[in-house]
Amino acid sequence: MPPERADEPKQLFPRSSAGEILKFETQRMHKSGKRIDVTISTGPIRSFDGTIVGVSAIFHDITDRKQHEQHLNFVLRELSHRAKNLLTVIQAIARQTARQAASPQDFERRFGERIQALAQSHDILVEHEWRGATLQELVTTQLSPFAEVRSRVVTDGPEVLLAPRAAEKIGIALHELATNAMKHGALSVPAGSVNVSWVLQVKDGKPDRLHFEWREQGGPAVSPPHHEGFGTVVVTRLVPVSLDATANLDFHPQGLTWTMTMPMTDVTAPGS
Repeated sequence: MPPERADEPKQLFPRSSAGEILKFETQRMHKSGKRIDVTISTGPIRSFDGTIVGVSAIFHDITDRKQHEQHLNFVLRELSHRAKNLLTVIQAIARQTARQAASPQDFERRFGERIQALAQSHDILVEHEWRGATLQELVTTQLSPFAEVRSRVVTDGPEVLLAPRAAEKIGIALHELATNAMKHGALSVPAGSVNVSWVLQVKDGKPDRLHFEWREQGGPAVSPPHHEGFGTVVVTRLVPVSLDATANLDFHPQGLTWTMTMPMTDVTAPGS
């Protein structure tokens, strides 16, 4: 019996001796020395004439059930936390989209596309039971709506797993970059192409940072925009601030380039 529960028999068995039937949860020590959760059912033992002649106590090991309950509670708390974070992201997307929409119809279209991009990242996370998403499949998924130009997007990089929050933010950035490339950038003309690459920067023999690059070429001449759009906000502020990263968006005449370098906090790589 655990020392802190030594008084339980003195408190409960007299009630059973008086005829009361009790059932309660507590803990006991297994013969192995491990503490386990149990239910104890106590009740009076009566003779043929109804006289109480003893007390019975039946113990049931409920350790597995308690662990399952704890796991469910953890899942519910995690779900609530993720739902709040997701709603915050959606609220920010709605606010920024509304500021720049030319009409209600324009807002509906742009907002719908961005929510769909977020949902695609979540689909990957669900498939991996929220352990994360590989950067390769995130790039592939976010470019899937633009199948007609997919052959003009070249990807290159090692296998890395992004934590859920990083997958969400980078997924949004990839959607904005791809959409802009289709409308105004390299993917808006037949000769244009995009190179998407990432490398692990090593320090003291171990991966230290992830460097990501989106580079467009062969498209129309590029010049800085006259106003800051939602996509610019995403890739220059939202993603870097969320992931403690540094990012640069360069409007080179020969093609737009976005680079981002982030710590390994939200990245897992083989051997790291």
